[in-house]
Amino acid sequence: MKQVMTISIIAVLLALLALPALSAINAIAHPTGAMIIGNQVVLRIRSAADGMTIQQRVDQVTTRLNKLLGSRAFDPALITVRRYGGEYAVMHGDSLVATADSKTAAFNKTSSEKLANQWAANLKRVIPLAKVRTEGP
Repeated sequence: MKQVMTISIIAVLLALLALPALSAINAIAHPTGAMIIGNQVVLRIRSAADGMTIQQRVDQVTTRLNKLLGSRAFDPALITVRRYGGEYAVMHGDSLVATADSKTAAFNKTSSEKLANQWAANLKRVIPLAKVRTEGP
């Protein structure tokens, strides 16, 4: 029984070590509403919206970003902030990444526009650093 458990643990550890090689960079949704890239929180959603829980919203943002990262080279110049559905949103080109809703902004004692700009700045800073770390020289 101990031998089977040891082999299982080794298999899981090897699989975890292989993850960075399988996908160069991943955004990870954390149960606290945080989206993490390269071990850094790039945004944190603090309120439910549009019929979605906080976790569902951060999962949706994570899915969007992972699709973007998997489909083309990330260009920080394409990260912008603009009005989207009555709120401010972080965009990558024409693709929605995240909406900085007014409740999350109020929680952070800022405006929706300033929060979206902060999230955009975090993405522009963190993604290239995470790519360098996962892709190597």
